[in-house]
Order: sequence, then C-alpha cells, then structure tokens
Amino acid sequence: MPTVDFGSVTLSVDADRIEVFFPFEHGELRGTSKRFKGQFNGDRKSWVIIPSLTKNTEESVVEAFEKELWSHAPNGWREAVGKFSAFACVSKKYAIKFGAGGLRITLPDGHVANWTLHEMMKRKGRQPRETTWNIPARDANAKIVMPLIKRMADEDKAVFEKATEPYVGRTTKGTLHLHPEEADQLGLVVGNMVFAEFSFVKAADPTIVPMPIHCWPFLVTARTDKPGQGYDELEYGVEITLTYPETGKGHSAVRKMIAANGEGYPRRLDAPDVLGKWHSRNRR
Repeated sequence: MPTVDFGSVTLSVDADRIEVFFPFEHGELRGTSKRFKGQFNGDRKSWVIIPSLTKNTEESVVEAFEKELWSHAPNGWREAVGKFSAFACVSKKYAIKFGAGGLRITLPDGHVANWTLHEMMKRKGRQPRETTWNIPARDANAKIVMPLIKRMADEDKAVFEKATEPYVGRTTKGTLHLHPEEADQLGLVVGNMVFAEFSFVKAADPTIVPMPIHCWPFLVTARTDKPGQGYDELEYGVEITLTYPETGKGHSAVRKMIAANGEGYPRRLDAPDVLGKWHSRNRR
C-alpha cells in the first residue's frame, strides 16, 4: 500500500517507514504520531514513523490513524464518504477526494472559491495562499462545500467538453505490434471504451491539441487480427480503428475510471503502442 488516502490526510507507506501528512487542524493526529514514536520533519511538514520501533506493522499503524480519524468525524460523514467515493474530476485543473479524515479540494490558481475556502478555514492574511485545501470532516460546512462541489463538477466537465468536442466522430487507424490475445487484455475489442495518454494521441493523431485532461477516451470501432497495409513483414499485429466518442459518454467513462483509480481497468495506451504512421480523418 504505497499511499493511503483519507482525504485531508495521506500516508505514504514503504517497508517499515510511514510518512504522514496532515494539516494543523488535525491536531488529534499529533498524539497518534507520538504514540508510534513518530518524528516531525519540519521541511516536509510531515511525521515519519518506523513501525518496528514500537513492534507494530505498517497495517496496524494505518488502521490506528483511520480509527482515530473516524472517531472525530461528525455524524453522517461515513455516509457522505460512501456517497462521494465515485466522484472524480477528469481535468487537471480540479481535484476532490473524500475520506475518513475529511476532504481535499484542488482548484485553479485565482479561482474565486479559493477565497471562499480561505474564509471557511479561517486562514490568516487577506488573500489565499493555497490552491489545495485539506479540510477536516468536522470543518466541512455543507452550506459552503456542497455548492462548491457542484460548481467544480460543472466547470470540470466544461474543460473536458472543450478538449474533446471538436473531435467527436473523428477516427484514427493504425497497427499495434501485439498478439490478438494481448489486444484483448488491453480491452481493444470492438464496442469497448479504452483510454489513452496524450502521448499516444500525439503519436497516432499529431494534429490534436494538448488539453488539461487526465486521459483521452476512444471507442474501438474496428479491428483486424493481422498487421495493416505496409507491415506485411511483421509476424503478428493488430490493425485497429479508434473513434473519439460523444463528449457525454467519454466524460462519464473517464470519470468512472479515475474514481476507481484505474483498478479493474487495462492500462492506458501510450506512445510506444503506436507503430509507424496512423491515418486519421474527421467524421463526414
């Protein structure tokens, strides 16, 4: 478990070493850190715990922090975490994460909501100096936070639509140097939605403009289990046609994949998957 995310609190877990990050509002965690002989790192503003010093395991330390966080959460918070566990932002401008500790919100620099959260968290100074806000559950004022989440969702979706709408229906076709069973493992089956890094998009369809979204969705609309034209010398290969989907379907698919942190999904397509020159065209 390399990183355990409790919303406003994160634990970076390695072999017999845990680094805990939490805002000063989570004062109750200082006692938990000291109980495991944690040492404060002022440069990184974190607590470093060596579980073996107190004859504990990484798992038992993580469980102790989670238990402490839930004990300070207000009534109804566990239900809220369950409700928003599937919420995810698809653009790189926004992020939100609910967990046992509270929630973490990331906004663009200069966004008006940074001032709203600056006041809610009673930060010093006339102007906000943060764009990522770690908010303990007990400090999350629903009358402020819920309208903000709705606004974030709308603005985040607008970023995705701006990025992908011009290419709806456009196709890109080329050869992947894969065995058919490898293509199956990547989800490259007709009718499936697959996801790609921008490096793949840039290699396969160089005219596409880079945009601040986490990944690009594609519908698999055709597949032939042999190399495409010009690659007769290859012993094996798969010729594939990918189509840029409607923005609504693409947004929903990407959001679900990110909310699941990619678990249960094939890896994203990347630049090394592109063999030679691909051919793209707009919808007629």
